[in-house]
This record gives sequence, C-alpha cells and structure tokens, in this order.
Amino acid sequence: MFRLTTVPIDPTTLRNAADNPHAGAVSIFEGLVRNHHEGRRVLRLEYEAHRAVAEKEGRRILEEAT
Repeated sequence: MFRLTTVPIDPTTLRNAADNPHAGAVSIFEGLVRNHHEGRRVLRLEYEAHRAVAEKEGRRILEEAT
C-alpha cells in the first residue's frame, strides 16, 4: 500500500486498511515530536513532496517488495 495524502494519518485506520490474513506482517512507524527545538517552541511539522517523484518511487518500492 502506498498513498500520498494532505490530511493527518490515523494509525488505527492505516492498520485496519493493511489488515490481511494472508500477510505475514504489518510494519508501521509512528513518530512523536517534542514541543521544543533549540529553545524554540514547536507547533507543528509540515512535509512536502513532489507528487510525481514520490509516486514513481512508491511504485518502485512496491514492485521490489512483490
């Protein structure tokens, strides 16, 4: 499964979507962010990606894994 999204990801929803009795494992990394960095308050993280490049790389990884 590979998906780009502009909304926050709910780990439980992601886990349920990946549930498959034929799969040997599901691995999900969830990171937590501290509320400060170098003495400054952290309010949020923002990520960006070049959609075409990210989708191409996602397909490549999925093809390699199957």
